Amino acid sequence: MFVAKHRQSDRTLWNATSAVLRKAMPLVLLSLAPAAFADTPAKKINYQDDILPMLRNSCLNCHNPDKKKAGLDLSSYQGAMKGSDDNKVIVPGDASASKLFRCITQAEEPFMPQKADKLPDKELSLYRDWIAAGALETSGSKVAVATGPKNSLTITANAALKPSGPPPMPEGLPLEPVIRAPHQGALTSLAASPWAPLAAVGSEHQVLLYNTDTQNLLGVLPFAEGLPYVLQFSRNGSLLLAAGGQSSKSGKVVLWDVKSGKRVAEIGDEFDAVLAADINADQSMVALGGPSKVLKGFTTKDGQMAYAIKKHTDWVMAAAFSPDGVLLGSGDRAGNVYIFEAHTGRDFYTLAGHKEAITAVAFRDDSNVFASASQDGTIKLWDMQNGNPIKSWTAHGGGVLSIAFAHDGRIVSTGRDNTTKVWTPDGATGKAVDSFSDIALHAVFTHDANKVISGDWTGQIHINNTADGAKAGVLSANPPTAEEVAKHAAELEANKKKLADAGNNLNAAKTEFAARQADQAKATEAAKTTKTAADALTAQLAQLDKTIAPLAAQLKVKQDQVAKLNEAVSAANVALEAAKKPIAEKEPLIAASADLANKLKASADKTPANQVLVEASAKAAATLDALKRDLSAAQQDIVAKTAQQKKASDDLAAAQVPMNKDKADLDAAQANLAKLRDESGKATAGAAAAAAAVDPAGKAVIAAQAKVTDLTAQLDKLQKELPH
Repeated sequence: MFVAKHRQSDRTLWNATSAVLRKAMPLVLLSLAPAAFADTPAKKINYQDDILPMLRNSCLNCHNPDKKKAGLDLSSYQGAMKGSDDNKVIVPGDASASKLFRCITQAEEPFMPQKADKLPDKELSLYRDWIAAGALETSGSKVAVATGPKNSLTITANAALKPSGPPPMPEGLPLEPVIRAPHQGALTSLAASPWAPLAAVGSEHQVLLYNTDTQNLLGVLPFAEGLPYVLQFSRNGSLLLAAGGQSSKSGKVVLWDVKSGKRVAEIGDEFDAVLAADINADQSMVALGGPSKVLKGFTTKDGQMAYAIKKHTDWVMAAAFSPDGVLLGSGDRAGNVYIFEAHTGRDFYTLAGHKEAITAVAFRDDSNVFASASQDGTIKLWDMQNGNPIKSWTAHGGGVLSIAFAHDGRIVSTGRDNTTKVWTPDGATGKAVDSFSDIALHAVFTHDANKVISGDWTGQIHINNTADGAKAGVLSANPPTAEEVAKHAAELEANKKKLADAGNNLNAAKTEFAARQADQAKATEAAKTTKTAADALTAQLAQLDKTIAPLAAQLKVKQDQVAKLNEAVSAANVALEAAKKPIAEKEPLIAASADLANKLKASADKTPANQVLVEASAKAAATLDALKRDLSAAQQDIVAKTAQQKKASDDLAAAQVPMNKDKADLDAAQANLAKLRDESGKATAGAAAAAAAVDPAGKAVIAAQAKVTDLTAQLDKLQKELPH
């Protein structure tokens, strides 16, 4: 509690003191005259000795009294100061406000010199220093134009909080990239607005602004100074800070107004690239550091250095102001972490514990917790009430390379294990939300912390949902030029037509495929139905075939019986005819014997004494009786034979009825069998034909499916080739 009160009292004291100091300070334009912050050179840079020779070399072929392109004559001091048809091109004391300087540094179009390489950095520095020093005509000239700030970046405390209205978003900024590299390089820097769906991506000589919801490019901010190694939005999201430069040559901090894209300040004039920088909450101070091992604080009011902290023993790699503006934290390549009073630079805490280089530092929104990340692989949380460690954990094998807080206290980090991870506020639980093919360099939360933006050494930049890690979009650190966009648009229209045609072809192929599938289904069903019918008929045929043999056997038995009965009838007929022959033979003999017996009897009766006649009559009568007896026996035999013949005939007739029935049944069964054989043959042929139809239908389906697959592949290829 004592420390917190002490910090607050320091801030109150500083605010009161700085108000007095600001009133007392001479008005010097904010960092737009970096040479003004250094010692006065022995020789004054002037137009006649220093600038005119450079103009002759690169500009006077277009801007001379004879040609005077755009109404600008740079061949004389008076012409240069008069300016062009539109306006003055040189504002003494303000290089960034001078159109000449903005054009030759290619921070503003038209880039100069036209159709030629950009001027060497040494010449650009000379132009800048000449203008910043007042744009003298000769070495003996006096500065005739007073320099001073045109605006103040300092805001009230409330303005550092979330804006009451819509958060600042870029409006009408140029979209043409300053540089379009042939190959994407490593992501140099990354930042996200604290309140708006806006991300800043650093690449060579430019900063790219993207809408994180749509992934649309909203603007390109030229950074002629070199590589922007640091990007940071102000606490209210209205300003964007970029820090960087050229290694072993120069470095500085640039501030832009987010909405208009206008450069509002340039801070510092380093002899090496700036590697660490931040702007405090009320936008009154900027801190920067780098290979010089010195952490410097500058006031944005006049660009003057407020303090230089020389406590670091190696390159200053990270720096951050506390959200309440009271503290300034920093870390260096030797693993040192320090906390200083933001407005005075006085020591506050030394945070010992990291074993390797510090890569990133950050304050939580409440300013009570400070986080540091190191190449030793750990993230450490520190209590700003007493400077004691709160938590330390190994976050990334091989080293942590970036950390950032969300408004709710969660932490996002990247590291040499190629992953991006989101941690709970206490660091107890971490979840990987992305994994790259190379070292993950930078990561930040979006304004609502629903997404994480991260990038790696290959220049890949992904947007992932924090909830499930699902990819929500991609950004580019090497966007296409307007010409490429136009070309891509034309290709897009052509590909859209191809895509539409491919889609129509695919739909037609799918319709054909569905029809062939229906045909195959019908053919399969028909084959199934006809085979079932053929199988049923075959089964019936087999069953009927089984009944034919018993019927034939049964008929054969009865036919044999009838044949035997026929034989019996024939035998009875033969016996009857044989029995009739004796009667036929005896009847004339009996008739003759009867006539003889009658005659002899008559003769005997007439002559009874004729013994011979009497005997002859008696013998004739006996013979006649014997014949009659034989005839009677023969007649009885005929009756018996007739009865036998009738019985045999009756038996034959009786046997013929079931035989005829069995024969009729057999004939009917054979006829039915023949019919079934015919039907079965036809059904089998139909089933074979239906089965044969299934194969072509299947082949048609396969062909249609292959066509659908091929067209789908073509469509997928077109979709992948579609310019975005």
